[in-house]
Amino acid sequence: MKIMNKIAAVLLATLTLSMAANAHDPKSHATKALKADCSNMEHKNMAMDDPLMKAMMKKCLHQIDHSSKKMSPVEKTVHLFHMALKKGKQKQARELLDDNVTIFEGGRVERTAAEYANHHMLADMKYLAVINTETLEQNIKVFGDIAYVMSRSKSTGQYKNKDINHESMETMILQKTNGNWKISHIHWSN
Repeated sequence: MKIMNKIAAVLLATLTLSMAANAHDPKSHATKALKADCSNMEHKNMAMDDPLMKAMMKKCLHQIDHSSKKMSPVEKTVHLFHMALKKGKQKQARELLDDNVTIFEGGRVERTAAEYANHHMLADMKYLAVINTETLEQNIKVFGDIAYVMSRSKSTGQYKNKDINHESMETMILQKTNGNWKISHIHWSN
């Protein structure tokens, strides 16, 4: 009987210790959502129609927005305009344009922000939502309350069942009014 009592005592002690080891907060097993690493993405090698790639780009697009905090005010205005177009944020894009902006594209001209917002902007947003655009070079000059930004970019992807792979040029003139930079002219060509 003494042996049985000793075995029972050892089993009871073992059971008690094992239960104590398992009695911890289940939250300790929870893992944080990992942040997408967008620092080294080479868009030219990506399959832009892949669902996983689309999800990654959506995550990275959010991170890219935060990178604008490191930019000059002129560069930030241009960046935010591009991001608003890409994300389909018409109001945000419109607010970055001077009311009397002049936009040249494809041999056509739009002479006000309202005209652009009510016509061509929506088509630009649909296009940019599915196309990857990479800035190849950008030159910014500021002269007091006037600045110009000249950029060259590469666009890739597929739009309306057509493969897109071309370089384009963009010139913007910005004017500082009441402490805010507004885009007063855009010339797009490809």
